[in-house]
Amino acid sequence: MVEYIGLPAFSYYSAENCARFVLGTLSVRSHIYIWFEVFRLGPNLYRNNTTLRTLLVAAGFVLLGVAAMVVASYYLDKHPNAQEIVRSLGGLFIATVALTVVWDLAAKRSLLAELMAITQLAEDVKTAGIVHITSDFYRGFDWASAFEKAKEFDLLFAYGHTWRGMNQVYMQRSAEKKGTKIRILLPDPEDAEVVKELARRFSTQPDALKMEIQEATRNFQKIFRESESFGLWYMPLAPVYSWYRFDQNAVVAFYKHGQERTNVPSLVVEQGGTVFNFMRNEFEALVKDGGRARRVQL
Repeated sequence: MVEYIGLPAFSYYSAENCARFVLGTLSVRSHIYIWFEVFRLGPNLYRNNTTLRTLLVAAGFVLLGVAAMVVASYYLDKHPNAQEIVRSLGGLFIATVALTVVWDLAAKRSLLAELMAITQLAEDVKTAGIVHITSDFYRGFDWASAFEKAKEFDLLFAYGHTWRGMNQVYMQRSAEKKGTKIRILLPDPEDAEVVKELARRFSTQPDALKMEIQEATRNFQKIFRESESFGLWYMPLAPVYSWYRFDQNAVVAFYKHGQERTNVPSLVVEQGGTVFNFMRNEFEALVKDGGRARRVQL
């Protein structure tokens, strides 16, 4: 036995205790490591465990099915009815396992992922307040009904030559109704930079673009001149979308970058959704007193 200064005697028994202490420490550390791995891997570890458990159970049933078929083939020759029943059970075990493995490891997970994606998409659409999407801007929305029912509507676009022509009659009927509030926001034809940008976007000359805006102004003034609540503003901006709000619903259409004629997808949104709220807040910020848009004197 050997003694060191300041240390207890080292003996066979103390060595055994030290070994136990080391093993215990390793055991604790291994448990801590396992727990950390569980938290680190999270769903992947659960997925792997589920896969392993499914395969083990499947292997057990396959072995059971094979055993049943072996017993039926070699030990039940003298009992044909029992032999057929046991053989059928063995085949049923194997077929059931095959279907279970395919469903549990592939089909069920794919279905669950798809359902979760659909649920998330539906929630996103609901939050945005999108009630309809159409690729036909002019015929994919009931403009006649919207004008007929609306007590107030806001319009924001570049000049809307085609749209104004298609809805001229509906706007005239709306102008004849008492109490209808109309607000229209157009780009400023006197702002050279805005006119230049829109002319470039629509592949036309600045003078032609300016005349389109002025024509739209005269058209609206003629239709709504007798309306009790009508306002028209010019904004020092080139619009990047068009906005048609009828009470609690609105249509949002976007301008395309290409020059070819094509249908542009449009959204029908409702009040309370993020899209409606964003667009309306933009409109209100422009036309409010002190806003960037200037009101046109009628």
